[in-house]
Amino acid sequence: RRTSMTLTKDQRPTPPKGGIPAQLRCYNHPAHRAVGVCSICKRGICSSCQVIFKGRRFCKDDADLLRKKQVDTVKAQRRKNAISAGAILAFFDGMAGAVVGFLLVVIGLIGPEAQTSYSLTNTLQPFFTYFANVLAFPPSQALEVGLFIFGIGLLDMFAAVGIIKQSRLAGVIAIAVSVLGGVAVGSYLVILALAGFFTYMYIISAVIKVVLIGFGWKHLDER
Repeated sequence: RRTSMTLTKDQRPTPPKGGIPAQLRCYNHPAHRAVGVCSICKRGICSSCQVIFKGRRFCKDDADLLRKKQVDTVKAQRRKNAISAGAILAFFDGMAGAVVGFLLVVIGLIGPEAQTSYSLTNTLQPFFTYFANVLAFPPSQALEVGLFIFGIGLLDMFAAVGIIKQSRLAGVIAIAVSVLGGVAVGSYLVILALAGFFTYMYIISAVIKVVLIGFGWKHLDER
């Protein structure tokens, strides 16, 4: 014979608060039914608390974190691009400085003799034509400024390689080279102004390089 059992009041299960199971309640509004769970923390969320981001459902806290991460990622990419552009500019900037410096060294060493040597004059005619006014200065001055510009040009090219490797020291060197280049132009303005296009492009690229490295500074040494 079937025996019926009657549960006492203390034995009966207590209905969940709000009449909704815990896993189906909003974590922020316990009395509201959840429409889903957060894709990250897996907490239940109601329609007013959910945030749809890139086709997925998130709670507001995690959605804010995702947005911040996305903004930080975009900023990081921009800094990386700025550093890459600065490194490329530093390399070509340094190469241009090294070339101009080398040409001035050549003028300082063989300039006077070249004017009396037919073979040298014939071979280097375009070069001497462009820098003809420099020949009016004492060879020692052309040699001095040439060696200086050549040296910082090589240093700038070396710094460019270090910047690609995310070295802050290389960034400091590249900026210092730009400052030294500006000092050189100011100190030897009469001679360097005769280089015309090369001098002006050097100054412009040096300023742009400093701006790019400064903007992307946080990217350096982020390893």
